[in-house]
Amino acid sequence: MVYELDPLPRTDTPSDYTRFKFDPANVGEKRIVGLLACQRDPLLRSLRTKIHSIREASIKAPPPPKGKNKQKKGVVNGNGDAKAKEEDKGRLYEIELLDTVIFPEGGGQPSDMGHIKLLGDTNDDKRESYVVEGCLRKKLDSVHLVRVPPGTDIDWKEGDEVEVHVDWERRVDHTSCHTSQHLLSAILDRMELPTLSWSMHAYPSLEPIYVELPRALTFQEAEQVEKECNDLIMQNNKIWVDISVQGQEQGQAEEVGHGNADDSDLTTLAERLKINKGIPDDYEGGVIRHINIDRTDRNACCGTQFPSLAHVSLMHIIPPTTSSSSTTKLYFVAGPRAIRYLQNASRQLSAVAKIVGSGRADVVDRLDNNEKNRKELFDNVKDLRGELSDLIIQKALSENERIMCIKRENQKATHDFEFLGTVANTLISTVSEQKNVDDAVVVLTSTLHASKTVPETQTLLLISSKDDKLAKGVNEDFKKGLGDRIKGGGARGRYMSKISGKWSRKEDALVQGLLDELRSAKA
Repeated sequence: MVYELDPLPRTDTPSDYTRFKFDPANVGEKRIVGLLACQRDPLLRSLRTKIHSIREASIKAPPPPKGKNKQKKGVVNGNGDAKAKEEDKGRLYEIELLDTVIFPEGGGQPSDMGHIKLLGDTNDDKRESYVVEGCLRKKLDSVHLVRVPPGTDIDWKEGDEVEVHVDWERRVDHTSCHTSQHLLSAILDRMELPTLSWSMHAYPSLEPIYVELPRALTFQEAEQVEKECNDLIMQNNKIWVDISVQGQEQGQAEEVGHGNADDSDLTTLAERLKINKGIPDDYEGGVIRHINIDRTDRNACCGTQFPSLAHVSLMHIIPPTTSSSSTTKLYFVAGPRAIRYLQNASRQLSAVAKIVGSGRADVVDRLDNNEKNRKELFDNVKDLRGELSDLIIQKALSENERIMCIKRENQKATHDFEFLGTVANTLISTVSEQKNVDDAVVVLTSTLHASKTVPETQTLLLISSKDDKLAKGVNEDFKKGLGDRIKGGGARGRYMSKISGKWSRKEDALVQGLLDELRSAKA
């Protein structure tokens, strides 16, 4: 027997898209989540309905998305507007309607947005619309978060007739992503790769969606899976939803094909038909919606799903860059998001080609060659730095001192603690071994004076000795002489600092004076 709920305005969605497995005659006038108009017809853009309840919200803004993709502070929010001070945006109302085309967040799918306006005796075109900033599920109820601008008063009440419109671009983006996730998971099931979880960012994000898998796909597997998905999209496989009462027993395995001759592809059906899998704990007394993709998949879901795969248009799997035998994420894009993603990728490819001075088709070869040259250059520079440090060390050793000072100026290629540390370590080890002492100390300074390429003078100071007490004492003397210009620290015989401000003869004299005092003390 075919059961029906009150008909909705006609769209291109087939009349048998929603198939009730129970008699809905006793369903109340207020539609619960699971029976919302947006879930019975995903192509319905607007709906005339009535207010069930209205109250000022206890929150100032819609909560951030649930799950792993929570929005970070200061990030552009879901409707693309920069986050403003909530008190300047007006009051937020919680409005429940008898029915709605606005999908509340759930099942991994972000909520719809849209706008709502009051209908009445006056010209409806002159009625002001208010933005629906989000929609929440509270147990079985769908709660719209409606923003009323500052200085505006509304006198809405229960029973008032309203018209609610969904943000269509957002809806199509989210539905494309969600429908394609069901398709992708079904194909991966055939490879014995169950979907462990999935996630998507809200429109207008270009971030790819992902499914979490027990292992990574190879590049070849990803290509094959993408081809199979797009082949099914081209075949325009039909999609429908079966709705049953929560906890109702039904012969689901027999229902899967819904009369189709060939259901041989549904090889892992038993694992996927878990009626209460993923049902929120606070969703009691509701319905279970099973999304069916003809001859491909059947899975419980509360989200919006297209009536056929053709609406998805295309799917692109982001090629894996690494292989892993442990849990990993497979990223993909679909529908309008895939088009925007690929457009952006194409523009980036053109920009990179311009930077590296090659044609788009030659970018990978050019970058590969550049990387080889970079590694070779790095090795050459490393060798030259080694040779230079040897020369500096030999010159210092020729002075036959236990207390050594090395001053370098405007040597940008070696202006770093790594180079200074290499020189210091070799000097201390060599002098200690040659003179059989542990109180050898070396002071190294490296200064880059302000210039067109150096905004302000930079000086590095490194003090090294096997005698930690001695090195620490020298470091403290420098701190006394330079005051708050010196910042740094150290331990175990090595102390490194950065010195701000100009380095002139005054600072040279300070270094020389400290070294003279130290030599006198050691004489």
